[in-house]
Amino acid sequence: MTTGRKNKRTRGIVYVPKDSIVHALDPRTKLFALIAVSVASLLSENLVAIGIMVAFVCASALAAGVGRDWLHALRILVPIVLITIVIDVFFTAAKYPGGETLFSAEIWFLHPTATWGTIAFAASMTLKILAIGGGSFLFVMTTPYDAFVKSLALLGVPTIFTFSLGYALKSAASLSRDAAGIVDAQRSRGLAFDRDLVLKRPLKLLSIFVPMVVSVMNRADQVSDAMQCRGYGLRKKPTMYRAPVMRRCDYLALSIVTAVTAMSLVYTGYFSNPGM
Repeated sequence: MTTGRKNKRTRGIVYVPKDSIVHALDPRTKLFALIAVSVASLLSENLVAIGIMVAFVCASALAAGVGRDWLHALRILVPIVLITIVIDVFFTAAKYPGGETLFSAEIWFLHPTATWGTIAFAASMTLKILAIGGGSFLFVMTTPYDAFVKSLALLGVPTIFTFSLGYALKSAASLSRDAAGIVDAQRSRGLAFDRDLVLKRPLKLLSIFVPMVVSVMNRADQVSDAMQCRGYGLRKKPTMYRAPVMRRCDYLALSIVTAVTAMSLVYTGYFSNPGM
């Protein structure tokens, strides 16, 4: 395994820069798509209807060119999916008793029972998790945080909230780099860090926490000075540099999302049985 591939697989759920039509869409368009897919998935218990949402998210990931990163990020949902399957298959027979009983047992105070109805319900819940979680991951991977914050401001979200959110998202990456630099500096001074650091030598953590606190205070002081020098807060509605603009492709994407979600909801209205 090459170093580049290893870094690619271990970087987690972050923005993946690509030159794709999904990346080029306005953040407001992608936010609307995420909300529409999530609401349609939650309102439906039909396997086909929810499957349409999952297929739409998968197609969007492929169109964005982040299919491999997106599939790798879905591993985070595996424990949630497994727990959901076990609970819904064996402990929802009272609510979804449809079909013949496939399994039944008496284990102490537990009475696990599996039917075709519980299996269909577990499948629908699993697809809901994949649709909502996969859509959220795809939104993060295709939307820069600064563009997302600007889109919130254009939607009328209060300035204090958008500034706080943007600064928090930007500071997370900065603090992560500061922490890595502090650890490297302490190691160069001969201070060893092992996996049992907290249990064996908890005082060693002070060599990281103290410089981190100083770094955070210095960064906060610099930011406050910079805001004062630029006159932040003097205008009720500050100007925006390179504000996102809705284009023709955005309206086309909104039409496609609306059509897909409407088709899913209409199908749910005609076939309300979760096993259909």
